[in-house]
Amino acid sequence: MAFYHASQVKDIKELEPRVSNHNIPLVYFSDKRENVLVYLSNAVEKVCKEAKFEYDGLWYKWGPYGFGKVAVEKKVPYEKCEKCDRTAYQKAKEKCDNRKSQLEKKYKNMTVGYESILFLLAWYSITTTLFTAILSPVFLNDCSTFFGALGKGMGSLFREFVIGADSFGQLSSGIPNRILSGIMYWLIAGAVIAILFVITGLLIIGIGYQVGKIYRKYCWDIISIMVAITSTVITIYFGGWIKSIIPINLITLLLLVHVVYIGIRCYVKEWLEERGYF
Repeated sequence: MAFYHASQVKDIKELEPRVSNHNIPLVYFSDKRENVLVYLSNAVEKVCKEAKFEYDGLWYKWGPYGFGKVAVEKKVPYEKCEKCDRTAYQKAKEKCDNRKSQLEKKYKNMTVGYESILFLLAWYSITTTLFTAILSPVFLNDCSTFFGALGKGMGSLFREFVIGADSFGQLSSGIPNRILSGIMYWLIAGAVIAILFVITGLLIIGIGYQVGKIYRKYCWDIISIMVAITSTVITIYFGGWIKSIIPINLITLLLLVHVVYIGIRCYVKEWLEERGYF
């Protein structure tokens, strides 16, 4: 049987053990000629030397090899990895996966407990606040005043819509036929009212969307919930004392407090983002 050996030394007559990256002085052979061709030259070494690249270390071959104590070739770790013995890796991976699963279950149980306690506290605070609000004549009076004014404003706006639609409907008065004129009047008035309602609805939706977008970006956290509950509780419990100092509707005061809070949160977060804290 013929064995092959490749070397960068021309016309070599005597083989001597050499040290490769396995740090063992050995002489290697192979019964397949193509296996030794990769040791004839090193393209990286050739290019670097031609480019006068300064390097003092060892130039390793493209195909590193390794041997056991007997002269039998063995596979390096990255050759035919699909056939390697992966038992140790599989055991370590299984242990890691089991530990990860246990920690995820533990974290989930802790999260469920935390959310349950938070829900109970929120439920207790909301119910006690509502009951207190019902028993607070100052707060109830301000609620009725605020929502009454809001209802009157909506009624006034609707009347303005009707007056505007009636004004446009009068354009049909130039039609000599009373029946046709009446039909055109209602068509024009109905179209004007519909357009006004659509425009108003789009404005309300757009403003609400923008406010919600800002709120989600800057204030969507537990701090905002605490501020909302705390400000409501203070307003309800100390409403009479607050009104004796500041003659303002308590609902309006609550809205103003939250608007100021949102403004502060926006400013603080923008300030922190500009300085790279987020």
